[in-house]
Amino acid sequence: MNPRQKDRSIAKNEGVFAEEPPNPPSLIASSFLLDATQKGDVHMSFSLRVQRWFATSLLCGVLGIVGCSAARPPEAEVAQAELAVRQAADSKAPLYAPGEFRVAQEKALGAQRALSAENYEQARRLAEQAVTDAQLAQARAGAADARKTTEEVRRTMNALQSEANRPTTP
Repeated sequence: MNPRQKDRSIAKNEGVFAEEPPNPPSLIASSFLLDATQKGDVHMSFSLRVQRWFATSLLCGVLGIVGCSAARPPEAEVAQAELAVRQAADSKAPLYAPGEFRVAQEKALGAQRALSAENYEQARRLAEQAVTDAQLAQARAGAADARKTTEEVRRTMNALQSEANRPTTP
């Protein structure tokens, strides 16, 4: 056993590594590119970079196209519009805000038709507008009902006040 082999066996027995640990794959790849560049093979590293860039951009493009073309039907939005119109009908919207209520009904119906025709963007837009119009009709109906109630209370208070102020005859 020569002295160098003896030093290695002693180092291994003591738990010290005389040899360098293996390089991780990323270091191997970068050292390959460095070696290729240093040897004058610049075309190899440039080609690899172009291939990686092209593959990455192609993958992003495919994912973008697939993501955009897989638009889901706005069934929940249309159902929400129909529910909002029903709630407005249950409130006194047809009585106190007939114009806004009719517009909300028409937009909800248009959203349903657009959904059936698979025109999803228009269906989503009309459904959102129908919800807003139904809420507006409901709010206006609530305000009109509150005004009516307030007027009735005023009349009742005035009647009671005039009754209390009337002179009593013995």
